[in-house]
Amino acid sequence: MNIVSKAVVNGEAIIILDKKCEIDSALANLIDKNVFTKPNNTSQYILFNNCELVFNPNFKLFIINNSAKVKLSQDIATRLNIVNFALKPDTLEKKLLNIV
Repeated sequence: MNIVSKAVVNGEAIIILDKKCEIDSALANLIDKNVFTKPNNTSQYILFNNCELVFNPNFKLFIINNSAKVKLSQDIATRLNIVNFALKPDTLEKKLLNIV
C-alpha cells in the first residue's frame, strides 16, 4: 500500500510537493472526496488507483507548489482552496482593498 493510500485509511494529513504545476488525475477522487457506502455497511469508501479504500473523514490533502504562476484548469481550480504565499504585504493589501 502506498503512502497516499495509508493516509486515506488512517485519516492522516499528507503533503504533496507538485513541481510540474500539474494535478495528477489520479487525485481527482481525493480532491472531490467522492466517497460511497456499500449496502449493509456504514463505512465510507473511496476509489484510488483502482482500489477501494476505507475512507477516514480525518484525511487531509495538501498540494504545495513553489511556482508563483501555477496554471490550473478552471475545473481543478474551482475544487481547491488556493493560497498564494508569494504575495508581498503591500501587494496583498492592494488586492484585498480592491475586493472591498
